Amino acid sequence: MNPYDRSLALRVRLRRRRGADPPESVAVVITERDLLEQGAYATFERFLGWAFDHGAERVSVSVSVLDEAVVPTIERALADVDSPRRLAVRGPGDTDPVGAPVQVNVGFGGKREFAAATRALAHEVDAGEVDPEEVDADAVRGVSSFRRSRTS
Repeated sequence: MNPYDRSLALRVRLRRRRGADPPESVAVVITERDLLEQGAYATFERFLGWAFDHGAERVSVSVSVLDEAVVPTIERALADVDSPRRLAVRGPGDTDPVGAPVQVNVGFGGKREFAAATRALAHEVDAGEVDPEEVDADAVRGVSSFRRSRTS
């Protein structure tokens, strides 16, 4: 275990000794360049194991890409990752919600997902399903493509 991993593990143990619960969700933002490093996918697998070993219930990973042409290659490589829990890999064109404990979105800049959530809310308001006064950050989160499914 490298020094950074030991430091994180120590912090988690200290929080537990003080009676604090471990975080339920862990979020990580990486770049396509991070995945080009030798051993990157093995490191990613170890990270997933570490997160769940320390009490996380969900891990969300955003992979920022400069060149959208690499998205399919990264999606295929990530789909082959040996994950301790079910893993969903999504690209910019994916809009359906997923409920996998490990959610990896590749190439989302945030703008596209926010626009899709805003459109979905506008349709719900137009159909009379949602009162415009009820539209807030929680409403946007509720229609975002990475919300937890009701069955997970």
